[in-house]
Amino acid sequence: MTVRRLRNTDSPTEQEAAILKAAAEEVALVGVGRLSMDVVARQAGVSRSTLYRRFPSRDALITARLILRSARITARGDFR
Repeated sequence: MTVRRLRNTDSPTEQEAAILKAAAEEVALVGVGRLSMDVVARQAGVSRSTLYRRFPSRDALITARLILRSARITARGDFR
């Protein structure tokens, strides 16, 4: 049985956060090479057009995720 998430009607900033979270979860499951924009959109509860409006390409989404992750590491001071 497929679980459908309700359409995300949050603000653009909250939608972007949901997309980045969904991307992180998908990468953890299947890896960067198999990251699916369709799956990310579905998991974030946004349409594909909303996803592509926020992140025009798969590379842009991956880059944004990496920047967010490195900013969090820098803020923690965890440079191991």
